[in-house]
Amino acid sequence: VNSPPHFQVPVQTLTVLENINSGSSIFQPTITDEDLSDVHTFSVVYSPPDGAVYFGVDKSTGLITSLVDIDYETIPFKSFLLVVTGSDSLLEDTTNITLNIQNVNEAPVFTKKYYSLTTSENSYTDVDGDTVKFSLDCGADTGRLDINSSSGLLSFSVDYDLDMVGTASQINCKVSITDDEYTDMAYVNITIMDDNDNSPVFVNSEYTFYIPVTSSVGSFVGQVHAVDNDIGNYGNVLYHIALEDFNYGLFDVAQNGSIFVSESLTQYTEGSTLNLTVYGVDTGGREGQTLVFVVFPTTDVAHITSGDGI
Repeated sequence: VNSPPHFQVPVQTLTVLENINSGSSIFQPTITDEDLSDVHTFSVVYSPPDGAVYFGVDKSTGLITSLVDIDYETIPFKSFLLVVTGSDSLLEDTTNITLNIQNVNEAPVFTKKYYSLTTSENSYTDVDGDTVKFSLDCGADTGRLDINSSSGLLSFSVDYDLDMVGTASQINCKVSITDDEYTDMAYVNITIMDDNDNSPVFVNSEYTFYIPVTSSVGSFVGQVHAVDNDIGNYGNVLYHIALEDFNYGLFDVAQNGSIFVSESLTQYTEGSTLNLTVYGVDTGGREGQTLVFVVFPTTDVAHITSGDGI
């Protein structure tokens, strides 16, 4: 006789401190089963549905992890309910896990990452009271910065975008000051920080894939792809299917954008079409979306990937 699995704690509330990084482990639910040889799988329903953007549940272990950096000030909800189901394929149990996002005291941060640099009082002196002139030499990067020859105000002369290939994240400059007779020199090292200023954009605004209605669980459906023009970690894109979709649960999307069948499709008829909304989310929380049509042809049609207007 098959014994049902049981979560040790059916209802629990956890505190999640902000500023945890994407991929951090949050909680491991514990499930027990008298049938020691049973293999358990896990699924989750989120409330509000946006929880799928921020938290994930491993299908094999049930481990809850963060999918993006958690920031209390920007996350739209401060509490999420995760209804986690553990199944041995015949029987199942659920546990309700509430994740409360807690604000923490952070160091003050300027609202802009880039500021002009100005000379402070007594940063230079000329005992004669002469009028002085400033000049700037940043080597190959000289054209990216301006300096006011009278005040020494240092500023960007062009839009500075680290996501453009070849753009340096550090600029080293020599600043000279002269009264037309004598000259002095100082060195300025400027580090430019990257910002998450691009959202993922799907290559196609919609996709159409053709698969037989007899496709088995695990069958490949097609692949979507989104591009994020940010460099580094902010350029990584994670994919998920909208939870509010009526067809949610029939398909799964992998981290490379590949879509697979996750439940039997035999209840549908040839010639019918299912639609899905797939989101691409970067690790900074910016997102894009695309519409996917899954068509069950009436005849044996080869697998096709198509874009707009197909």
